[in-house]
Amino acid sequence: MQNRAIARLALFLGGLAAAISWWAFAAQHTILDPKATQEAAYGLLQSPPIAKKAADSLTSQLDSLLPSTVAGNNTAKTRQAATAALTDPRVRQAFSEAIGSIHQQLLTKGGTHDQLIVDTAAVTTAVQDALARVDPSMAAQLSGKSLSMKFDTSHLPNLNRTSSTAPRVALLAAFAAVAFWALAILLHPNHFVAIRRIGRRIAAIGAVPVIMWVILPAALAKLNAEATQTFSPLARSYGKRLALPAIIVLFVGLGIWIAGRIGDTAVSTASAFSRRTKRTPSESAPRPVRQSARPPRSAWRRARVRRPATSSKRTTPGRVDIKI
Repeated sequence: MQNRAIARLALFLGGLAAAISWWAFAAQHTILDPKATQEAAYGLLQSPPIAKKAADSLTSQLDSLLPSTVAGNNTAKTRQAATAALTDPRVRQAFSEAIGSIHQQLLTKGGTHDQLIVDTAAVTTAVQDALARVDPSMAAQLSGKSLSMKFDTSHLPNLNRTSSTAPRVALLAAFAAVAFWALAILLHPNHFVAIRRIGRRIAAIGAVPVIMWVILPAALAKLNAEATQTFSPLARSYGKRLALPAIIVLFVGLGIWIAGRIGDTAVSTASAFSRRTKRTPSESAPRPVRQSARPPRSAWRRARVRRPATSSKRTTPGRVDIKI
């Protein structure tokens, strides 16, 4: 009973350590990887919250650079040009490179990340081209002037210590999971039951990222919520990196679970067959037939002696009847 309790505790601790190892590995390839963030940022500029802030920034800059008589009467045109410029591939590429740069500074010890500034040359060229399509006369007045997109990033945390710790945490947690699970298999009364439970835990660890980064974003993509549209570029970028490892972990867990299930069934079948074939002589000897103490009815009838017929007259002892 005590070994079973220790085995259950070891199974739990092993599952916890395996989950920590997986998420530390996932963090290295997602939030701690500037390339993954840069890929996500390319589509992040099209999300409504960020696009609105960027468009507001560009519109205010255009209004400040243009003459007051022109800007005051053409705010709708400057807003249209700013919104169109955000769809320009040059601006999107510059934005993603700026996001990757600020992310790299977050991972660098002593890096500064107070403000995110997108390449001014790319932004200026894209805005001038968009404004020329809307109103060429307004675009001509921007000649020689530069625009930029700025975002306040001072509230972002420094990830230097996290990025250097994550690989060690993933490795140590993986070793701890293997050790705990090996102890659980040794102490559990039924080794295959322990193996089956280990496989179930591994499959759950692999299933969660698949649901989170593949299935859930696909389901939420049909919604028009702003949070969903902001989350979708991250989900596509991170899901592309985590989908294959997560599916591998899922199938490995299912394989271990199936192996434990088959082994448990085989052991149960062999044990039942062994109990039937290896009985003691007293158990295998046929039971004696219980005989009734009363003889069969037919034999009792044959053995019965018929009583002689007697007269119905009564005679008095010592009296002799003489017939004349």
